[in-house]
Amino acid sequence: WQELLYSFHLGIFWTCLLFSFLPERFYVQDYHDGTLELYYLSRFAPINLILFSKMFGYWLLKISGILCSYLLLSLFYQFELSLITCLTLILGSFIFILVCSLHSCLTLGLQKTHGQNVLHFLTTLPTLLPLILLCNYIQTESTHFLFLIGLAGLYLSILTAFGSHILKNIINQ
Repeated sequence: WQELLYSFHLGIFWTCLLFSFLPERFYVQDYHDGTLELYYLSRFAPINLILFSKMFGYWLLKISGILCSYLLLSLFYQFELSLITCLTLILGSFIFILVCSLHSCLTLGLQKTHGQNVLHFLTTLPTLLPLILLCNYIQTESTHFLFLIGLAGLYLSILTAFGSHILKNIINQ
C-alpha cells in the first residue's frame, strides 16, 4: 500500500535509526584493553577531544550509509526528497550518537554481566524516544527546526561537561 508507506516512512526510518544506534557501547573495548587509560595518562590531547573524534568518526561513517540508503529508498518508493528531511536526519542522528555516547560513559564502570546491556537499554531508550517524536514532527510540519538545534547543543554541552569527568573517575578507580 503506497499511501500507507508514504505516510509512515519517516517513522519507520527513525525507528530503524534508533535500533542501529541503541546497542552502541563506544568506550567499552577501549576501557577493557587499557587504551582509555593510556589516552588519559599520555596527555597528548584532552580526553574530550579524543572521545569526540572517536564518536564523530563513527557518526560520519554511519550517517553516510544512512543518507545513501534514504536517498535510494526515496528514489525507489518515490518519496518526496526535501532539504529539511536530510538536515533532520543528519542532526537527529548526531544527537542519537551524543546520547548513546553519554550513556555509554555512564555504564562503563559496571562489571561485565548480563545486566549491563539491560541497564544501558533502560537508560538510553527513554532519552531517545522523545527525540524520535520531535524529529517526526519536524519532518511532517517543517517547523521548529531550531528546537532540534537547541537539543543538539544541550546534549553536546552535557557530554562536554560530564563525559570526561565520568571517564576520569572510572579510570582512576
